[in-house]
Amino acid sequence: MYLKDIGTLKTGSETEFVQIRRDCKLTSLTVSDDGLSAAIGDESGKIYNITNPKGSSSLIIQTLHWHAQKVNYL
Repeated sequence: MYLKDIGTLKTGSETEFVQIRRDCKLTSLTVSDDGLSAAIGDESGKIYNITNPKGSSSLIIQTLHWHAQKVNYL
């Protein structure tokens, strides 16, 4: 999965795509209203919280919970 700050399209500044690699296929995704965080579920039951703090160029990726089966909805 690739993430990009599309808010920079309005300002004209260009940001790089950030690649998120996981060891399983991703099955679900939701993005916060402010666009600064996303939750991703995969086929092994892992849920990841990805946060991009304002003013930061790096992402924080946390594993929040493990399920016995794939994550269908977030």
